[in-house]
Amino acid sequence: MSACLLGVLINKASVPKTQVVFSDVMLWTSRHGQPHVVFRLANLKGNFLLSPEIRIAYMQAVRTEEGEETVKQSQVEYDAPPSLAPCLNVACPISADSVLAGKTRADIINDRGFVHVTLSATDNRHYQDVHATRMYRVQVRSRGLLHRRARVSALRPSHLHPRTLPLL
Repeated sequence: MSACLLGVLINKASVPKTQVVFSDVMLWTSRHGQPHVVFRLANLKGNFLLSPEIRIAYMQAVRTEEGEETVKQSQVEYDAPPSLAPCLNVACPISADSVLAGKTRADIINDRGFVHVTLSATDNRHYQDVHATRMYRVQVRSRGLLHRRARVSALRPSHLHPRTLPLL
């Protein structure tokens, strides 16, 4: 029995884990005259991710007629690339029919809204499924570190918890 448990433990420990990280911030900026949300994601193992599926959703707090607090989710359309290099800048256009169209920083704060990003893909080296998620919230107080044309910040593996979404 102990040999069987040891074999399961060694098997679990020997499976390599893929680490996907997201940038600290998501920016709302303009590209080619059209508004975009921009963020960066990377695979810290340095290999490619095949058939990535990147889902971007806007979530906001709503109160039902019965008085129950819940979260309403609205999908933001984005066409993911066929493969994901070790690092990718994601620039998602905000079209006129998007749920984010016309939203201001104040609107999102009043909605108690946030942007939720989910990545699902297959690691090309070990052919394992990779899943990662990140929530971006609005900064209530700006620290003056970011501006309209700011670059997406560098990725660091210690940043694995929800971050803020600076809207300027």
